[in-house]
Amino acid sequence: TRSLEVRYFTYGILFGCGSSFAFQPSLVILGHYFKRRLGLANGIVAGGSCLISVPLPFFLKMVGGAIGLAHTFQVLSALMLIQIFLSMTYRPVLPPSCDSQHDGQDKLGSRSMRQQCWAQTRKYFNLRVFRRKTYRIWAFGIATAVLGYLVPYMNLVKYVEKRFQETKKDWILLVCLGAMSGLGRLVSGRIGDCIPGLKKIYLQVASFMLLGLLCMMIPQCRGFEGVIVICLFLGLCDGFFTTIMAPIAFELVGPMQASQAIGYLMGLMAVPMTAGTPIAGW
Repeated sequence: TRSLEVRYFTYGILFGCGSSFAFQPSLVILGHYFKRRLGLANGIVAGGSCLISVPLPFFLKMVGGAIGLAHTFQVLSALMLIQIFLSMTYRPVLPPSCDSQHDGQDKLGSRSMRQQCWAQTRKYFNLRVFRRKTYRIWAFGIATAVLGYLVPYMNLVKYVEKRFQETKKDWILLVCLGAMSGLGRLVSGRIGDCIPGLKKIYLQVASFMLLGLLCMMIPQCRGFEGVIVICLFLGLCDGFFTTIMAPIAFELVGPMQASQAIGYLMGLMAVPMTAGTPIAGW
């Protein structure tokens, strides 16, 4: 189709929903299989995505020039189709909680249809995780902090082109960000396993503070090489920040509620991350 509205709905809404449905279970299922080395397992999974995300823009640019935009979308759909078969390997190994067993068995026959629907709605939209004060502070704090998270990434290439008149080597910045982000995810997972309990939050806070300082240093760079160095550390801190979120959620609410905790966190983060770039100005 050539309709921009249809592309908003298909590639925007439908593709976004499908990506979120595939992304979150891949984080939660790790807690079913790994306990002592959850951070390392999460780092390997998150770092593996960089193996594709780094060369993917160049691949799509080449494919788009060869077969056109419509067929490029079809190639993306085929790549996403692989996740369907991979997700079939997921098998929850943790026993169901007592609450879920009681909801599914006790008093089922005595409930009306309305009560059963309400019980199922509460089961899948459970706000119990927000009863934990530590989770509330962490989740709303992260959501507030990521308001400007995407701003430097969205404007970095244009800034370099305007400031340094560099249009042929700007792709190096994206490679540096992606490669160091993958390294940061691998390293942070292993480091996170060595930090006991909720002290993992300090690692995330430190990485996010460094992200802010590095972003403020970009306008101070007098050469293109300086921006490359900043991007290397930006990618490293970004890997630390994103990878440690799932282990922190498991520590805060436990494995049985980690899925909803991560889901609510991602939902809270989506609003400021989406609004941050328009607020900053494109």
